[in-house]
Amino acid sequence: MKKKANTTANTLRIASLAVEAGAPHVKLNRKLFRTRTRARVKIEGLINARLEFYFGGKVAISSISSEMMAEAGANEDDVDDIASIPGSIKGVMAGITFRELTSPLDCKVSVRTSPTVDANAIAATFGGGGHAMASGFSLDRPMAEGKARLLEVLKDFFPADDM
Repeated sequence: MKKKANTTANTLRIASLAVEAGAPHVKLNRKLFRTRTRARVKIEGLINARLEFYFGGKVAISSISSEMMAEAGANEDDVDDIASIPGSIKGVMAGITFRELTSPLDCKVSVRTSPTVDANAIAATFGGGGHAMASGFSLDRPMAEGKARLLEVLKDFFPADDM
């Protein structure tokens, strides 16, 4: 099954037309991709310091607790697209982010994968879903229990590798 990318030739044609029409692309690029709040930088640091790797480095898992959010002074805006962090690491085929929401028993899990691993199939085992390379699900159990269960599921996707 060939997985589709979000950016297509048509996307790039439209972007080109927008720039030709006068879209302030340099300003937009800085605002959208090169500017972060201090809280965002702090929460990213906390995440990076606690990253866990499994299956020979092919899986990276980040866990974000309410305490981490408070320590960083982060809010919902500061964690927009935070799930992309573990999957951006060289050699990682599945980047997974656990995030505590309203209580330790209310967690959101985001799964981001390379084209060779089906994120939707992983999420579906927990009643979630999404797309082939970006899916998610909710847990009503502590992150540690959810992570242990997820690692068992991931053995089917990375069967020949050591944890």
